[in-house]
Amino acid sequence: GKILNSAALSTGKMTLCKQDIKVQQLMDDSYKSVIDVANHRNVTLQWNIDADVHVFCDLKMITQALINLMVNAIKYSPAGGIIQVSANTSGAGCLLSIANTLELSDQASTALPSVYDSVGFGLEIVETILEAHETGLQVIKTETDFKAGFVLNTHDTAS
Repeated sequence: GKILNSAALSTGKMTLCKQDIKVQQLMDDSYKSVIDVANHRNVTLQWNIDADVHVFCDLKMITQALINLMVNAIKYSPAGGIIQVSANTSGAGCLLSIANTLELSDQASTALPSVYDSVGFGLEIVETILEAHETGLQVIKTETDFKAGFVLNTHDTAS
């Protein structure tokens, strides 16, 4: 049950269960899901996280968004590559970002089992999840690097 129901997502009928969550927990949960893929590709994840920061979000959905971004980063990283995973406070929010150098050969698309091939779809899910959290995906892409991130509120803005 790791993959969210895309039909429910695309119709916008997402029921968010927002709560106060430690960023560290989000990262730990996401990491557990991608560690095998990372090892398979010989890719290292480096963490730069404000450990004490809490964000107000839906744990399952944001974890899913992070997993999708991490898998995306792993898939397009060269073997032996390093992925930077960061979570740092920024104003009234926390910026979570995942950055990787790009594999410049054609091998990237064939190097992983086909189960991970739906990367475009993966980013669509991420965007839908973030939209429901009233935020959005910020992507910075250069010839050699790819960085995707989003800002979450550090507290309940509805109150």
